[in-house]
This record gives sequence, structure tokens and C-alpha cells, in this order.
Amino acid sequence: MRKQCFIFKWLLVASILWIVILVGFYYSLDPQNIEDIETLRSELNVREKRNKPIFKANVATPPQKYLTKLGLSNPGENGMPVVLTNVSDEIDKLIKLGWERHQFNEFVSDLVSVQRQLTDPRDKYCKQKDLYLKSLPATTIIIIFFNEAWSTLLRTVHSVLDRSPEHLIREIILVDDFSDMGE
Repeated sequence: MRKQCFIFKWLLVASILWIVILVGFYYSLDPQNIEDIETLRSELNVREKRNKPIFKANVATPPQKYLTKLGLSNPGENGMPVVLTNVSDEIDKLIKLGWERHQFNEFVSDLVSVQRQLTDPRDKYCKQKDLYLKSLPATTIIIIFFNEAWSTLLRTVHSVLDRSPEHLIREIILVDDFSDMGE
């Protein structure tokens, strides 16, 4: 009991000490540094206005006009590749914009449903019923992203929700690691 009390007191003192140090650093900031931080923030706001998503529509439902123009139905279903033929200048510009923003074909990613069906790649052994404990603890899933394309981020979240037993998910936390793309 005394050991637990000592540990608790030590943790409390260490926490208070850290808070005092952080407050001291904050108040010792040079006004020039604060001005630099404000300049950086204003630059980031300008960037945000430039980097708007390709499609303003809900990413979960790609613009029907592009699917029709390209003759696609259910692109990416079952993990099949999406091959674009006879691409117009308008679509070519959107493809290039996606490559500039994310270094992959964001246009095609936006066409693929966030709730697409995929084949189960697991080994037969892993697919056996009652192989795993039923009383596993619920878990928190943390997804960290930086300037991620919305279609891929939403597809990741939907994959977790659609392919994980509901009782095993306590929460899903999305952490934006200081993205500078806006929305």
C-alpha cells in the first residue's frame, strides 16, 4: 500500500513539474517566434483555399456522369483494377490533379465505392468457425492520416466497420497529423 501511495505521489509531482515547465516555455517565447507562427498559420490558410477536393460531392457516391462517360459500373469491386480508356481532356486534368496532390490516381479512387465488396484473402485455417475466442476485449482503432485523399480515408473506416465484429470495436479515432489541405 505504501509503495502504491509513493508511486501516486511521484506521478502527481512529475505531472505538476511538466505543467510548470511547459507554462514556463510558453511565456518565455520570443515575440518574433510568435509572429513567425502567425505567419505560418496565414500561409497554411492560403494553401487550404488552393487545395480543394476534386469532387465536392459525397465521396461515397462518385459523380454518375463520370461513371457513365467512362462506361464503368461498380469500379474496383472485388479488388478488380479500374482501367480507363478514351479519357477526355476534362478527366485527364482531374487525373493529373490527383497525381499532383497524392501521388496516386485520386480520380479513380473517388470512383471506387467506399463500401466495395472484396474477396476474403485469408487462409482456410483462419476462416474456421470458433477458431478464435468469443470473449476478446473490445479495442480502440486509431487511424493517423496526413493530407489523405478523402476516398481512401473513408474506405479505410468503412473497411474497419464492415469487416470487424461490432462487439470488438470500442471506438475509432481519426487523428489528423497537421494536414494542410483544408476540409
